[in-house]
Amino acid sequence: MASTLDADVALIHIARSESRLAAPPGTLAQSPPRRAARGRSEDLLFLSVSAHAVRPLPTGLLDQLAHLATEAYYGTPGSVTAALRQAASEINDHLLDLNQQEQPPLHAQGRVIAGVLRGADLYLCQCGVGQTIVVRPGQLTRLASEEAASRPLGLSPTPFVRYHHFEVRPGDLLILTTAPPPGWSEATLSGLSGLDPQQALDRLVAASANDLTGILVRLTQPGATTVKARAAAAVRPTPTAAPAPTVSPVAPPSRAPARPAPPLGASATPRPAPAQPSPSQAPPPLAAPAAAPSRPRLRARPGSTPPMRRAQATPRFVPREPPAWRLALGGLGGRVAEGLRVAGARVSEFVLRLAPGLAEPSRPGELSPRILAITAVAVPLVIVTIASVVYFRSGRNELFDEYLGLARAAAVSAQTKPTAQEAWPDWNSALSWLDLAESYGQTEESQTLRAQVEAALDSLNRIIRLDFRPAVSGGFGSGAHITALAATSSDLYVLDSARQLIWHAWFTGRDYEIDREFDCLSGPGSVEEMSAPVDLVGLDEPGAQPTQGIAAVDEDGTVVYCAPDNPAAHNQLSPPATGLGRIQAIDVSSDTLYVLDPEANSVWLYDASGGLFTESPQLYFAEQALDLSGAIDIALAQDQLLILFADGHVESCRRAVEDDAGGGVHIRVDCEPNLQFQDDRPGVQSGAQIPGASPVEMVYGAPPEPALYFLDSLGESIYLYSMRLVYQGQIRPADAFDEVPSAVTLGPPNDVFLAVEDQVYFAQLRR
Repeated sequence: MASTLDADVALIHIARSESRLAAPPGTLAQSPPRRAARGRSEDLLFLSVSAHAVRPLPTGLLDQLAHLATEAYYGTPGSVTAALRQAASEINDHLLDLNQQEQPPLHAQGRVIAGVLRGADLYLCQCGVGQTIVVRPGQLTRLASEEAASRPLGLSPTPFVRYHHFEVRPGDLLILTTAPPPGWSEATLSGLSGLDPQQALDRLVAASANDLTGILVRLTQPGATTVKARAAAAVRPTPTAAPAPTVSPVAPPSRAPARPAPPLGASATPRPAPAQPSPSQAPPPLAAPAAAPSRPRLRARPGSTPPMRRAQATPRFVPREPPAWRLALGGLGGRVAEGLRVAGARVSEFVLRLAPGLAEPSRPGELSPRILAITAVAVPLVIVTIASVVYFRSGRNELFDEYLGLARAAAVSAQTKPTAQEAWPDWNSALSWLDLAESYGQTEESQTLRAQVEAALDSLNRIIRLDFRPAVSGGFGSGAHITALAATSSDLYVLDSARQLIWHAWFTGRDYEIDREFDCLSGPGSVEEMSAPVDLVGLDEPGAQPTQGIAAVDEDGTVVYCAPDNPAAHNQLSPPATGLGRIQAIDVSSDTLYVLDPEANSVWLYDASGGLFTESPQLYFAEQALDLSGAIDIALAQDQLLILFADGHVESCRRAVEDDAGGGVHIRVDCEPNLQFQDDRPGVQSGAQIPGASPVEMVYGAPPEPALYFLDSLGESIYLYSMRLVYQGQIRPADAFDEVPSAVTLGPPNDVFLAVEDQVYFAQLRR
C-alpha cells in the first residue's frame, strides 16, 4: 500500500422536510493550508458539525464553527489527537459562551465528527452524537461512542472527546455523520462497496427517511483522483423554496501548486526526480518509488461562494522527529534490501542452472525479460511482507505502549484530584487513551486498567450495570421487530409489530418458555379490521378476560383482549364526535383506558363496561388542552398523567372532577409547565431535556420506590428519575448489545425487560 492515500469526497445532505439548495453548512473537507503548524502539512481534515437548540440558531453559526475548528486544528502543533482536541475545544467554548449569553437560554448542544487522513492512518474524534461507518468488500464497521453521545459540546467547560484510529486502504468507503446510529441498514451499506461516491450518495439518499448531513469519502491510490466535493439533497417540492444558506468556502486557501508532501519522518527538503530510463533499457529489479503526489484540493460546489485566496509565502515545514520504531524499521529495511539483492543473485544463478534456456545465448548469465518481470513483481511483495511483519510485531507494540502509558497517567492524575468534578475529565481521558491502546491489542494490564476506569466513571454517573440474559432461547423469530412489552410476575407479553404478532411466554423459574397455545393476534387478518398494533398494556382481573391479560390497540382504535388459555376478544373504540385521529400510545389505570391521540390533540378516557372499553370517550383536557403535536408516550402515576414529547421534554398534569354550585360537575386540569430534569453530576447541567439522551419510551415504576424510567434511543441506557425529575442513575447491560433496544417494561418484583431486535432480555434490578 502506498504511504499516502487520496480521497474522493461527497457531501451528504438529505433534507426531506424542506428545500435545500446548497451544500450543508458545518460540513467541510480541508486540505492542509500553506500556513500550517509543524507536523500538519500531511493531514487532510474531514469535519461535520451540527448543533441543536430550543430556538433557531444564528445564521451561519455552523459554518463559523467549522472554520474555527479547522484553523485550530491546522494551527496546533504536536500529535493529531491534541490538535483534534483543540478543534473540539474551539467549538465547545463558542457554544458555551452562546448558551451563557442568550436570554432566555438557548441550550445549544453541539455534535462533531472529525477525521484526519495522514498517510494510510485515519484518526477520528467524536463529540456528541455521531458515527463513522467503514465499508470494505465483505466487511462493515460502525464506530460510535455511547459515552460521547451523552456528552455533547456546549454544556461544560471541558469537551469530552472519544478517539478512534485504524489503518485504511484504497477502495475503503467512509461515512462521517452527526446523525445517530444505526441510520442505514447493513444491507444498504454493504452494497456501497465498489461504488464511486456519486453512486453511493444516490443509494444513501434513497435509503434514508430522515434529515441528516455528513461526508462520504472514497479512498484511492495516490494520484488516482483529486478531492472533489459533491452535495446531494433529497427534497420534497414546496410552493416556495427556502432561501439557500450561505455555504462557506471549502477549497484550500491557495490554488498554487502544492509541493509533494513528504512521507512521515522524511526530510522536508525536496529531492530531484529520478531520471527516467530509455525504452531500450531493461527495467530494474526494484522500481524507484514515484514522488508523492501533491495533497488534493477541494473544489467548491457550483453556486457556492468562491474560495478564499491568501497571498502568503510558503513556510518551511520541519517534520516531527519519527518514533524510534520507525527509525528501526527504516534501518531494517536497508539491511533487508541488501539481503534480498544477494539472495536474488543466488536465486538467479540457481534458476539458470535449472533452466539454461531462459538466458540469452549471446550473453551468458543474463535473465530473460520474463524472469526479470517476475522478479520486479516478487521482490517488492517480499519487502512489503517483511515490513508489515516488523510493523505488526514492533510498531503496533510501540503504539500500544504509548497509549497505555497515557491512559495510566490520566488515571493516576484523576486519583490525585480532590473532588469528583475535577477528576471527571481525567477519567474520561483515560478511557479515550485506553480505547486507542486496545485497538492494537489487549493485555491483562489494559483490561485491569479498563475495569478501574469504567468503575470510576460508573460511580460518578451512578450507572447500574445488570447481567441481562435472554428471556427465550432462540428469540422470537428472524425478522421480528419488537415494539412493546408487558410483564407480570409470571408472564411476559411481546408485540411484534412487523409481523402483527403478540406472543405470550411464561416463567419457568430460570427463563421463559413460549406458550404455543396462546390465542391472540397471529398475523395480518387474524383479528377482523385489526392493523399493526401501536401499543399494548397489561390488564388486571376481572376484565374482558377472566384472568390477567393484555389489551392492544392499533392506530384506528381496534382493540384486542388476550389472556392465557382463553380465546381473544376484540371491539372498536367508540369515536368521539370529532373523530379519532391517529392513536400513538395507551395506558390503563383501574378500569380506565387512556389514549394518546396527537393528531386530534387529545387524550381520550374510555371507561370499561363488562371488561370492554365500549363507552363513549371523555376528554382529559375538558377546557384548554396542551399542544400534543409532538407527544410520543404517556405514563400514569396514580392521579398524575405524564406526557413524553419527541424533543425529550415532559409535561405533568393532574385532573380533578369537582361539584359546582349549580349541581353539575366541573373538571379542572392543572399542569406544571417547564419541568426541568435535575442533574447534580459533575459537568452536567439541568434542563428541559435529559442531558445527552433522546428518550423514546417512558415507564412508571410503582412504589415502594416510585420512579420514571426513560429508554434512550442513542444507546443502551435506561435513565432513572424521581417523580420530581431528579436524576437517580442509569441502567446499562454489563455486556453491550449488538443493537439499540427498542422497548422496555418492568415486572414485579424488580425485573427489567429490554427488547433488542428479535429477542427480549431481562435482569433483576438492584438499587
